[in-house]
Amino acid sequence: MAPSQDRKLVQTQLPEAFRKISKGFRVEKSKAHVNKSSQLARSRKERPVAAISTAGPVLVDGGEETIGDGAHQAVCSVRVLQTESSAFFEGPIKEVTKTKEAADKYRSDAAEYPVVRDSTVVKCQDGRPLLYIIKGGMFAGLSADEQQHLSMQSTKAIQDLVEAYEPPAPTASDPRARQDREEQSAKWKARGKPWGRYYGTGQRGVRPPVISTHSKPQRKEGVQSVADYMRATAWEHTQVARWLSVIDSERHLELHSRYQGLGQEELKHLYQGEHACHSGLAFLVNLSVEPHKDSNDAKDSWTSTNVWGEFRGGHVVFPDLGLRVAQEPGDLILSHAAIPTHLVEDVEDGERFCNVRFTKEDILRPPPSKPDLAIPCPVAGCARLCRSWSALAKHIRGPPGKLRDKASKGHYHLLDRQEAREKMVQARAAYNADSTGLQEAPSA
Repeated sequence: MAPSQDRKLVQTQLPEAFRKISKGFRVEKSKAHVNKSSQLARSRKERPVAAISTAGPVLVDGGEETIGDGAHQAVCSVRVLQTESSAFFEGPIKEVTKTKEAADKYRSDAAEYPVVRDSTVVKCQDGRPLLYIIKGGMFAGLSADEQQHLSMQSTKAIQDLVEAYEPPAPTASDPRARQDREEQSAKWKARGKPWGRYYGTGQRGVRPPVISTHSKPQRKEGVQSVADYMRATAWEHTQVARWLSVIDSERHLELHSRYQGLGQEELKHLYQGEHACHSGLAFLVNLSVEPHKDSNDAKDSWTSTNVWGEFRGGHVVFPDLGLRVAQEPGDLILSHAAIPTHLVEDVEDGERFCNVRFTKEDILRPPPSKPDLAIPCPVAGCARLCRSWSALAKHIRGPPGKLRDKASKGHYHLLDRQEAREKMVQARAAYNADSTGLQEAPSA
């Protein structure tokens, strides 16, 4: 789309649309082993599709309920799942079957689910919410002029980002997803439209956080476009945070304090302001998504989803709940994304841009760090204390390969392999015999 067409779209079509929102050699094996292996493989291949359970449960009508407070409130239809919340929040997460047959069945079954077009909350039998669908939730508390201005601001930021920095193609480890994404890419290329996913996030509960390479493109213009996009859509984070504060204040406080603890200086251009509470952001460009669970997300955290653009299709499906959501620009979905299976259907027409905000478990609750070890170097005359056994081994042996020629002899002893092994044995023996071995190490 030409820039002039972009501006025309922003200036004329979008305001009206947003107002309407309410493997070589063969190794011979014994015959018995071959037969057993082949039978097992054959049994897996011949597993009938009907055995894959994807049908959603029956949800009981729970009447209506007003959620939120003040400007951020909505009247929702309540649907009750006849299961206690402990079945979801306690114990391991049940994995989604990753086969093409299972994915196809999920999608075919979804066609029979009721389409949700109104504000809805899905609760467990004991009253704990699993899912919120809030119509027009992104515009809560905003005047009509503010809604129009901010929606245009986000849409223009999307257009600028996609034009300056082509969306990265999402990677996939399983063949099912790889084949599907190759087909998607070819389809959107034929349409002359962008397709892909930006993964802008601070990962792991460390300081400084690890920033996704998608958020640090090599071209300077790409970095600036990401920064501009994050700045222009910061208001969306604020709206999501406000909703979380009124529907789950305890979790909001935990998410907010953890996010702000990562630090503006370290999050750099990904920082979303004093109200933001999600460190993870995935921006999907015309991307349909296979059935999955975000199992690395904190189970009790909330993941938010909102969309922009004019499109047909792209329903968000929750097979475990038997729901198919017709999400429109301005609508907000809040879910525990690690728990219910979910997918996004194909976009049939137009373009769909989706922001997903989330928090990983190791960001929200970093695992306890191991105490630094203070291991004395066993080489005579060396007073260095190392924080770990791997650090000591590198200090004694030095870096591998060609790097050894450039290594500083002031930092490494550069012993040969046998000498290094003997020194490590000596160090372990001395360390185990020394009751003061857990003293704090000043350097590594």
